[in-house]
Amino acid sequence: MIWFILAIVVVTMIARVTNTLNLVIGVLVTFAVLVFSWGIVNLILRSDNETEQKKAKNTILWGVVGLAAMILAWGVVTVIVDYFLGPGGGPFRGIIPAQPGGIP
Repeated sequence: MIWFILAIVVVTMIARVTNTLNLVIGVLVTFAVLVFSWGIVNLILRSDNETEQKKAKNTILWGVVGLAAMILAWGVVTVIVDYFLGPGGGPFRGIIPAQPGGIP
């Protein structure tokens, strides 16, 4: 019985960490899109100055790098969670109540 309770605690902790990481990654993706967009706006508005164009291109590059890094992080989190819990919730799906007082 103690192993079952321990398993529930571990699965709950993994789910909370996963939800938190997904939230953080979502916020960082939004930030990367804003950086990318800001670079494009600056590239268009400052088309007459070569040094400003270079800065805008650098901003666009870092926005794309940030997007790629966050998408990679999201994929890694998903793969790790699916490895430990299995796709769709793992071996405890249907055993651990999704809502208080109910079985999913």
